[in-house]
Amino acid sequence: MIAPEMQRKGIASKLLSYICQDTIDEGFDYIEAFPNIVFEGANIDYCGHIDMFIKNGFYIYAEQGNKAVVRKAL
Repeated sequence: MIAPEMQRKGIASKLLSYICQDTIDEGFDYIEAFPNIVFEGANIDYCGHIDMFIKNGFYIYAEQGNKAVVRKAL
């Protein structure tokens, strides 16, 4: 979770990029995350906003209730 005063500065996207690269280095083919489909607020949606994942090359692989399964091929 990004501190409220530091949100909207690209920090989460940079962390996501780092995690994707680390996952590539570990030899994985895909990475997944489980953000809420409807953003309710940072204190509830600590996985990040679904739009952040889409902008970073993820696509919606499945939906499970209020959660999306977003996936990115590495």
